Amino acid sequence: MLKALIAFGGMDVREDQLIDALWPDAEGDTARISFKTTLHRLRQLLARDDAILHREGRVSLDRRYCWTDVWAFEELLDSAEQASLEKAVALYRGHFLADDEDKPWAISTRELLKRKFVLAVSKQGERAEDKKLWIKATAAYERGLEIDDLAEEFYQQLMACYLKLGKRADAIKVYKRCKSVLAANLGIEPSEETEGIYKTIAGQ
Repeated sequence: MLKALIAFGGMDVREDQLIDALWPDAEGDTARISFKTTLHRLRQLLARDDAILHREGRVSLDRRYCWTDVWAFEELLDSAEQASLEKAVALYRGHFLADDEDKPWAISTRELLKRKFVLAVSKQGERAEDKKLWIKATAAYERGLEIDDLAEEFYQQLMACYLKLGKRADAIKVYKRCKSVLAANLGIEPSEETEGIYKTIAGQ
């Protein structure tokens, strides 16, 4: 229930939404009983009844007592400061509920946060590139690939940075790594854009 509550935003989540997500096959009264029982147990686990508010058919985490990395990540992204952007990227240590891939209610939030992470890393790297801080930029893109090695844009940006550093061999290694990862995980070839960057690097 806590996972689903956070996936739905953690604030003013409809009781019916939680019930449909967690007990899709249960009938009305049975589902309501399961909801109330689970909510009671969750409050016991959190050791505070008021950590979770349940009013007028809606459920919320009380921010006075609850903290989630999802909230912190998004709040840091809302700041225009470079330091906040870097903190946000550092805070993101893996995709949202990665061990719950079979839970359809987690997909939307997972994909949204993933897109925000990719954009944050790209922005961090681009800011470093604008200042010609190529090593710092490569570190940002490598950090991105540690978390999401299927983000092809990180490979593209990393190849370009290594080329700026005069490290042609390293840029080619990044391409080969990209090609191998995409083939192994998705059964696809790199995009035309990636291939174009590689051909430029390889002098083809």
